[in-house]
Amino acid sequence: KEDQNFQKISACLNNVGLCHMMNGDYASAISVLEQAKDLAATYSGANSVIYAMALQNMTVYYGNLYEYDKCIDITMQVAMIFEKIYGRNSEEYGATIHNLGIFHMYKNDYQTAAACHKESIRIHEALPGDNRKFISMSYGSLGQALFHLGDVENGEKAYAKSASILQE
Repeated sequence: KEDQNFQKISACLNNVGLCHMMNGDYASAISVLEQAKDLAATYSGANSVIYAMALQNMTVYYGNLYEYDKCIDITMQVAMIFEKIYGRNSEEYGATIHNLGIFHMYKNDYQTAAACHKESIRIHEALPGDNRKFISMSYGSLGQALFHLGDVENGEKAYAKSASILQE
């Protein structure tokens, strides 16, 4: 029966973790999320979307603890899983690469952050459908990284592109 309900149990554990986080108890939040991750690995496999989502949830909590190296390591795991499942030119992979860029920016690794955001833009611009909001976010993040690298001119261009996309 637990096998049939593991997704519901995992979702409940994620909610319990959120409650701990909202109370500032990040250690308990991470402990509960570890349980959700382990449950996903047991019943869905370590290369499944459900497992990847459980990992992704953990980055929120580690990010609140400023543990960006852990966030980067976990996000790299998620990227590898999504690459295997969806391919490098997928929305899921592109979004994960965007998140990776954010964590690198938090560590002041603006060169890597810029590369991640450029890749995310490339992926999302090639996807069908309306991806303007996500492309705009990535251009804004790219602008920030370029600005911090001292490339003010291209940072400004990226910021302007971000704004123009939203105005379309």
